Amino acid sequence: MACKITVGKPHGEVLNGEFVLSARISGAVNGKCFYSLPEMYRDWVDPERSDCFLVGLLYTAMYAGADLEIDGAVSEMLLFRVNTYAIPVLNGLEPKLRKIHVTAATSVEIYSDADVNGAGFSGGIDSFYTIWNRSSTETPERFRINTLFFFNVGSHGMGVTPDRLTFLEEKFHARLNMLKSFAEEVQMPLVPVNSNLHSFHQTGHLQTSSLASISAALFMQKKIRNYYLGSPGSDYYTLIRTQETNNGEIELVNDYLLPNLCTESFTAIADGSDAARTKKTAEILAYEPVYRYLNVCGDQETIEKNCSVCTKCRRTMITLDLLGVLDKFSGVFDLTKYDRKARRRFAAEVLNCRNHDLFFEDIYKLSRQLRHDLRKDTDWGTRLYMAFTRTRLFGILRDWKRHRNNL
Repeated sequence: MACKITVGKPHGEVLNGEFVLSARISGAVNGKCFYSLPEMYRDWVDPERSDCFLVGLLYTAMYAGADLEIDGAVSEMLLFRVNTYAIPVLNGLEPKLRKIHVTAATSVEIYSDADVNGAGFSGGIDSFYTIWNRSSTETPERFRINTLFFFNVGSHGMGVTPDRLTFLEEKFHARLNMLKSFAEEVQMPLVPVNSNLHSFHQTGHLQTSSLASISAALFMQKKIRNYYLGSPGSDYYTLIRTQETNNGEIELVNDYLLPNLCTESFTAIADGSDAARTKKTAEILAYEPVYRYLNVCGDQETIEKNCSVCTKCRRTMITLDLLGVLDKFSGVFDLTKYDRKARRRFAAEVLNCRNHDLFFEDIYKLSRQLRHDLRKDTDWGTRLYMAFTRTRLFGILRDWKRHRNNL
């Protein structure tokens, strides 16, 4: 195995109305990595800087155990902090991410025109919570969100083959079109960034999301001053208490990681760990657009409306049900899929998993606070079945059934 990954000098060009910044990747991993955005935003990009490639491919290099050599210039502050702090943080999160060394020419340029304070907008709970709070007048104007972003760096699915990459790009644009009307309502620009970065990542988006999102923001660092990245939905107490039981989800260490992904003029801010997911959900109910734009779906094949059956949809629907407002979300969820049978299964899932899943524990705590006994919403037969669905045997039988049906 090669012991080095080399990122060639960045190359900028306009293609089909998009400004594209790309770099050749060689060594332990090979290919061409790119980021692109509408041509009207090309002045937001410094085509001489490779900070986005450094952060975006850091996980790739650590997973391969290969030193990262950047031919383009990067921020002196970023290079120092990544080598000194960010790499040990990631190694501490997941030991299979081996300690490596990053080399590059450095720059200390400060972009005086950087005046954008932004956050990604996906329509999810954490996304809404950050935008609602950090765009309010209670946030000082220098830090107040004034721009929204939508990235294709893995949240729509991971892909390598041309067909899969094409599908994910189509999905990215379809979701972007759904969210544009919200941006128009709140009178903020919604800036899209497309990329094939996820095709270089060896694992899923949960393990790479923080690095991927910040890399896309760094792609536009000539204009972005502060970029807010929402927390994974757990509060500080829960995050600190459960560090030893993490499954490699990178967002668990955002508060340690993001301060070490900053440059001389760009600041990455971990936001939202002051509240757990159910508390965020309850608080954003005061924000009217939530009822029309909430999109939490984790089904990689779903493009438009929430699928209403995946884990993320189930968690959100039972939380909204406990809060007594689920009926108000009929425009974004298919409530016919939340029938009596589904409700029994959702309640059983919370009761079964509350001791080893942060999100189900949070929902269980909410039910206790509301004096709602979830045991009355289900039965032991359902609880046993839901426990069985999490076993390896269930997965084997499910796959066998699908294979038989496809014959």
